[in-house]
Amino acid sequence: MLAKEADTANSLMHQTGDDLETLGFSVEERYSCALLRKAPGYERTHPHPGFRFPHHKSAVLAVALDWIVSCEYVQIETLRAL
Repeated sequence: MLAKEADTANSLMHQTGDDLETLGFSVEERYSCALLRKAPGYERTHPHPGFRFPHHKSAVLAVALDWIVSCEYVQIETLRAL
């Protein structure tokens, strides 16, 4: 399900959580759209709700990984740090 409006998304989240709890599941963490305006290290996607790794960071990461692959010996600690 995709919701384009925050109120619809919040309503669907609570309805789904309530239905799952009725079936015996525990749904303790429910975050409204207002709380999800920012996600450190990520950016929101439009028009569909979601998060993604920022484009500029993706480009820098790709260049760094290309450099590591081009080295004669791969330094595992460097790769792990990326």
